[in-house]
Amino acid sequence: MLTVPKDHIKDYLDWVKNLVTICAAAVGALLYKDDLVSLPGIKWSALLFVVAMVCFVIAYTGLISHRDTTADKMRKLGSVPLLLGWLAFLAAFCFSLARFFL
Repeated sequence: MLTVPKDHIKDYLDWVKNLVTICAAAVGALLYKDDLVSLPGIKWSALLFVVAMVCFVIAYTGLISHRDTTADKMRKLGSVPLLLGWLAFLAAFCFSLARFFL
């Protein structure tokens, strides 16, 4: 589904590791204060960051298995979670910003 050349896999792995770290820090920051947890947008944002983090971990394992193949196209096991992780990450970011404007 996604095309990842062999010489770029290390960059993708580093990039996904950074996204997992960002998601973990965002969940910790959103759930740190007890008064913010009562807001529904914060709950949705934290949940979506957790979903994104899980998807990125699955995509990381897919990238590791893609490193051993000879084709440039990734399997669906690695590419679908990467795309779903990005969607959840962007949605969580939008939910966390929405509390400032509402």
